[in-house]
Amino acid sequence: MSSDPEEWPFLEDGWRYALVLTGKETEAGALVGRVLNEMAGRRDATDPGRARRVFFSALFRAARQTVPSQVAETPAEQAVAALHRLPEPGRSAWALLLLGHFSGDHLAGLVGLGERELADALTDVRRRLEAAAT
Repeated sequence: MSSDPEEWPFLEDGWRYALVLTGKETEAGALVGRVLNEMAGRRDATDPGRARRVFFSALFRAARQTVPSQVAETPAEQAVAALHRLPEPGRSAWALLLLGHFSGDHLAGLVGLGERELADALTDVRRRLEAAAT
């Protein structure tokens, strides 16, 4: 894998994750852009697994500093609206689990939970999504 972020195979999934975090396509693009600029100066993210973990972790941290929008305007925004409304860190854990890039222990570390807390957060998200669907 190249150390050039534009060649990372998980970049598109990073944008999808950013869309879940922000709820808006333009905000997701801006978030990914900020994180990529931040990553460009890093010399510790050349290993494929490390680069992926650092990238998604940076998205998670950066998104926590933004005020998410609640209005879904585009089809992509409407598709992730239910996920976007979920509370953190369950929302991130669920979205990252669905993207399939991380093992349970890496996923727990990315969202700052222990493995048991991660399981509880994922159970809570599943229940919320089921309740919203009915």
